[in-house]
Amino acid sequence: RDACSQPDPSGPARVHQRELSPKVFLGACLVGGGGASSCCLRAPIHLLSFDLLQNDEGSTHEKLDFKLHFSCASYLITTPCYSDAFAKLLESGDLHMSSIKVDGISISFQHLLAKICFHHHFSVVERVDSCASMYSRSIQGHHVCLLVKKGENSVSIDGKCNDSTLLSNLLDEMKETLSKC
Repeated sequence: RDACSQPDPSGPARVHQRELSPKVFLGACLVGGGGASSCCLRAPIHLLSFDLLQNDEGSTHEKLDFKLHFSCASYLITTPCYSDAFAKLLESGDLHMSSIKVDGISISFQHLLAKICFHHHFSVVERVDSCASMYSRSIQGHHVCLLVKKGENSVSIDGKCNDSTLLSNLLDEMKETLSKC
């Protein structure tokens, strides 16, 4: 089966072609499924297929299987949220909850929030002393709400989201990011 002519139905195919010289033509096709849900279940296998065509001398066709890992945060969109809309979202009862605690945190709270905003695409809704409410939205429209609390040498994050798998994997990624602080 030619991966470029029959893409995987679970996702779009991307075709890249380049003429290397008048006699050599290279075409590559990346076929893959995915999206926020499959990335959070650990990325699926994708297929890279390429043809090296030469005029009057035949062609060569090769396939290479590989895995791409996209973090769950890569599927989040930094989205501002007003505090009253944030409160209504939390009160709705439609969100799943999960929490993490990371010990050994020595950076300032301001720097901690900046890391979460930058690496995980969140915006700060409200900050009071060493507590902050944060919000983001996935490309599929899932709401992600966080309450970040900094202790003496630790940070705890309570998260709520309408997709429990997304939240769980996102908090695991945050734990990994923050454990390097």
